[in-house]
Amino acid sequence: MAEKNIPSEDNKIINPKMKHVKGQQEVETVDWFFELGSKVTKYIYDNKKKVLIICLSFVFILAGILFTNYMIKKSHLKTSDQFYSATSDFAQKVQKIESDKLNTGKLLDKDVTNAVEGYSQLTKANGTEAVLSMFNLGVIYYSIQNFDAASGYFKDIYDKNKDFPFSYIALHNLGTSLINSAYYKQSKKEYQKAIDTYQAAIKTFDTQEQKFPKSPNLPTAFRMIGISWEYIAECQLLLNQKDKTKTSFENSIKSYKKAIEYFKKFQFLTEADHALQSFTDKINLSIRRVEVKLNLLNKS
Repeated sequence: MAEKNIPSEDNKIINPKMKHVKGQQEVETVDWFFELGSKVTKYIYDNKKKVLIICLSFVFILAGILFTNYMIKKSHLKTSDQFYSATSDFAQKVQKIESDKLNTGKLLDKDVTNAVEGYSQLTKANGTEAVLSMFNLGVIYYSIQNFDAASGYFKDIYDKNKDFPFSYIALHNLGTSLINSAYYKQSKKEYQKAIDTYQAAIKTFDTQEQKFPKSPNLPTAFRMIGISWEYIAECQLLLNQKDKTKTSFENSIKSYKKAIEYFKKFQFLTEADHALQSFTDKINLSIRRVEVKLNLLNKS
């Protein structure tokens, strides 16, 4: 018959060094502690130079860390001062720019040089000021209607700083800059380039819906998409691409309607029914305009 495994003290694994007498175990522990202390003391005495070097190295490393943190903090404060100084400088100078001069690409070099230089220096730093400086450079270039340059800054912010709290605004501003750039190309009769840029804007606003589905900017984003499709259709007509024009007009109407749907979702932000009515009236006017264009196209 097989023996049963009966729990007992004999079944425990016993450390051969363990003493079973409590008094002896305490004495052995104390002896071990003093023995270790003696060994450490002897090692330090025998290796005085080595230990001294190690201690000094530790002190220097700690001092280096503290000094670096101090310099970073000092640099951060200096950067902040430059940031607000540049902001103030631009705010004062941009007010003096006449509206009919805003489309001059070289205007920036003459009237807001200090602000741009200040922001450009800050973009080389790290941290929030660098990102905010890129954002404000985008705003500066947008304000003087240099939309391609503005698009570059807003795109860099979104692509490289997705954790930035206002990255959804940078993405929205990118789409708006692209639309304005496309409209400028359309006015220069560069219709295919305009179409390509409008499509880039649409893609940007679609990304905004995917990445930031709760963004309060979505009603405006889809209104911009509707405008983009409407202008794409006009460019396609001028390029004799009538087979594509109908689809573009239809996409425009769908986008305008989606803008109203999103505005109803975010109506609580407006705290007023008249805001919804005003927005809806504007969109419905755009829809009727596109429907008239579509009917004319079908009759032609």
